Amino acid sequence: MSNIAKLLREAANGTPNQDRIQEIIDSIIQSPDLLIEKDESGIPLVHLLALMNLLHAVRDLLNGRLLETTWDLQGWTLAHTAAFTGCGEDIRELIGMNKRFHFWKDKSGRTPVFIAAQNKHLDQFAVEPSHLVIRDYLQSTPLHAAALAACLHQVADLVTPEMLLIINLDELTVVQLLERIPQEMPDTLKNAVWEADFLTNPKKRTVENVLEHAGIDPKLIFG
Repeated sequence: MSNIAKLLREAANGTPNQDRIQEIIDSIIQSPDLLIEKDESGIPLVHLLALMNLLHAVRDLLNGRLLETTWDLQGWTLAHTAAFTGCGEDIRELIGMNKRFHFWKDKSGRTPVFIAAQNKHLDQFAVEPSHLVIRDYLQSTPLHAAALAACLHQVADLVTPEMLLIINLDELTVVQLLERIPQEMPDTLKNAVWEADFLTNPKKRTVENVLEHAGIDPKLIFG
């Protein structure tokens, strides 16, 4: 392990000294191959920078090869680590050119989008509907994770009623989790929840219910 790796690990574990960190960053910029080196805990330096929210300092050095650098303990790619700490914006464009990373699973079957959902960072990624329905090894999706983390509103415009009815290994739908955990509900998400309920609850399938949902007083129609 190089002195740079040792110094970066010390900076991560202690009170960050900005001058020392800048010296470390300057050394890495001079020798970009240091980014794939692992510290004594087996964490590649590029991941360590992500954990310290310092990816922006080496953004110009990032490439597809570095995205593939894995943190073996978790089986995380750099996209997973960035999703965890909240620096996904620093690799958003790069992942856009390497879209397979949206589907890369860690040792628990979680994609970077799943990790982002768990940590309320979905808005940092260019999320597509197909990313939200990939199951982990417990059959949960990023939608389940987002509902549990109360951040489903970050992708509300992508959610459909059918997606909200996906069941995980605990036989819970996303709608059921939304009912249990208070969270922000934009109109688009409210409508999707109502339609999901309409599809599964026969008692809701009435003309009166549809009119009320549309903002029409049933009395104006039926007297």
